[in-house]
Amino acid sequence: MHLTACILLAAAAVLTVPTTCCAEVSQFVIISDTQNIDGVDQMVREIIDLAPPFVISVGDVPSLFDPSVGAFRRLCEAGIEVHIAMGNHDAGPKHRLRYRLPPWLCTGEIDQTQRFVVDNKYYYSFNRCGIHFCIVDTCTDDVEAETEWLESDLGQHVNNPDRLPTLVFMHYPEWLAKEGGRGPGPIYRVLENHRDTHTVKAAFNGHTHKGRNVPLEATLGIPMYWLFPSAPFGSDLHTEYVIATVSPDQISFERKIILDHGGADAFTIHPVSGTFRPGEN
Repeated sequence: MHLTACILLAAAAVLTVPTTCCAEVSQFVIISDTQNIDGVDQMVREIIDLAPPFVISVGDVPSLFDPSVGAFRRLCEAGIEVHIAMGNHDAGPKHRLRYRLPPWLCTGEIDQTQRFVVDNKYYYSFNRCGIHFCIVDTCTDDVEAETEWLESDLGQHVNNPDRLPTLVFMHYPEWLAKEGGRGPGPIYRVLENHRDTHTVKAAFNGHTHKGRNVPLEATLGIPMYWLFPSAPFGSDLHTEYVIATVSPDQISFERKIILDHGGADAFTIHPVSGTFRPGEN
């Protein structure tokens, strides 16, 4: 009897170890422009194997809805939420009709993180793991209304009352980056008015198809990253996606190469330090 009890206790200890470890980290995935299907099937298989709770795209996602790949459908069937910061190949009534956007089709319920479906607005925010995620539609036809929302979300913290560290996702970089004679864009203007109180720790964009660290002087000191596409387009053949891992004291980022065409050393996504709550929905 004593021996049996010891065996059962040992087995229980072994079984509980993975649960404890998993609770200490959470992951999510960032993908960029997917205007071609090359490599997308591989990426989707890898993401499904990783099983993050959600994926964030920084726009231009036609191939996600290509029936020959079925990427969006497969991710949803795997229980993985898909959030899309609209790109110029996604925005506008014609594109939204073609791709059956808005993109949140995983469930039939509408909760506060899905209000953009009801309001027909493709910008919104949500809080997970002690992080405030801000999804921006830089291709909107109503910049004024979205700028007012950005003021309430990033400036007044209406959707982030606990002042959680914020990550911002967009398609066009000039909404934040003030360089090359462009800007200041709506995000830059809002954050400039709240330099000492905003909580934005990093920003990610698509569109350029180039991997790059944006100079800090162009972004009010906020680390901003041009992401390589997640599928080749024209002469831009290097493709990848990003795995973000949330631990109690930092968010780290791994660039996961799909098709390697010399971009591996192009830029670095630096960790974000802070206090986070991995495993919290």
